[in-house]
Amino acid sequence: MFVSLIGIVMLTPVFQPEQNAEIDDLVSSKYISTMRIYLIRTIYSIIAIVLFICIFSGYMSIRDCDVDLRLMMGTLFDAIFLGSLGMITSSLCGNTVIGYMIPIVFYTLNYGMGSKLKNYYLFSMTIGKFGPKIWMLITGILFITASIIFRGIRKKYVPFFS
Repeated sequence: MFVSLIGIVMLTPVFQPEQNAEIDDLVSSKYISTMRIYLIRTIYSIIAIVLFICIFSGYMSIRDCDVDLRLMMGTLFDAIFLGSLGMITSSLCGNTVIGYMIPIVFYTLNYGMGSKLKNYYLFSMTIGKFGPKIWMLITGILFITASIIFRGIRKKYVPFFS
């Protein structure tokens, strides 16, 4: 239940370096577009999330825990969703700290609200449902795509707000 928090740590700070004006000016002066840089950082972060979850699942499996591919994929989908929630919040607000707060608040809401969240209940595998994980993955991919596009457009057309 806690392993999915790695998504928040890895995906939320994708836009953080450009919050410093000097780094933003340096990155903006290069030939490669900032959207490509954001995409590269996002891909590296997702690869790291997959590796961390695989290592953790492998360790649990070695310790004779009942971990299968379905549980590992559900955790991965949760991590991507939580990370994308932080990423889009960071993109919209322009502040990484607020980007960390929103997914943490959502995570804690899952303890109290439980199944009232329907397809966005993070712990749905504890009640035997895997279907909501697909919704979280699709939403996570959409949030990641929207945040990169929004940040790129914001950077290009409204540079003094970036």
